[in-house]
Amino acid sequence: MKKFYVGAIASVCGLLLLTGCGGSGNKVTCTASFEEDGHKYSGEVVAELDSNDKVKDATISMTFENSDDADQFYSMIQMVLGMAKSFAEEGQEVPNIDIKKDGKKIIIDNYAEFAKLNSGEEDEVNIIGMTKDEFIKQLESDEDEKWSCK
Repeated sequence: MKKFYVGAIASVCGLLLLTGCGGSGNKVTCTASFEEDGHKYSGEVVAELDSNDKVKDATISMTFENSDDADQFYSMIQMVLGMAKSFAEEGQEVPNIDIKKDGKKIIIDNYAEFAKLNSGEEDEVNIIGMTKDEFIKQLESDEDEKWSCK
């Protein structure tokens, strides 16, 4: 069971770094379904684009097959954030990340900051400012996760 939640967190963290897709308007929406260790969940990434078709913000939501999985995943994310805050060095900025739980659904606003926090690498790929085409290229380079975007 622990392997499922660690895998789900890894999927969420890689989601925006390795997700991208074409779309119309000022938003790009990508969806995918996952199954790990018999647990099923779906993900949706909504990236807001500026007038130059560059990512300016992103939100991810994950919907689990049952509320127990959602509760445990939510607790694990809260634990990761709590650890990041407690281990932050003096003067080190810890991102403000908004995580909500609504039944079987978990929503992470400001997801680009969460992904950077969880990767532990400041120079890691940052989706903010990435063009829509760069987003698409990232998506196509990942053969393990199959996203459908519009």
